[in-house]
Parts: sequence; C-alpha cells; structure tokens
Amino acid sequence: MNDVRIDQDTRQRQRTAAKARRRAVMIGQALALANDPDDLAESKRVLEDVGEMRAAR
Repeated sequence: MNDVRIDQDTRQRQRTAAKARRRAVMIGQALALANDPDDLAESKRVLEDVGEMRAAR
C-alpha cells in the first residue's frame, strides 16, 4: 500500500515538473521572439498561452 502511494507521489511530481519545463520553454521562446520586433506579436501570443496554462492549474 505504501509503495503505491510513493509511486503516485512520484508520478505527480514528474507531471508537475514536466508542466513547469513546458512553461519555461514557452517563456524562453517568447523572450527570444521579443528580441526581434517583427516577432513581437508572436511573443505576446506565446506569453498569453503560458498565462492560460497557469490559469488552468
């Protein structure tokens, strides 16, 4: 029983970490796009997507 709980906790931590990594990648992409004035609108869209991901939590 205890091993099952530990496995569930581990999976939850892995899912949480994966979500954080995805957000970090998206933020990095947005910042890279923000450095190019032509891609500023795309950068804003990516950051809005990150905001929606955070709100869905």
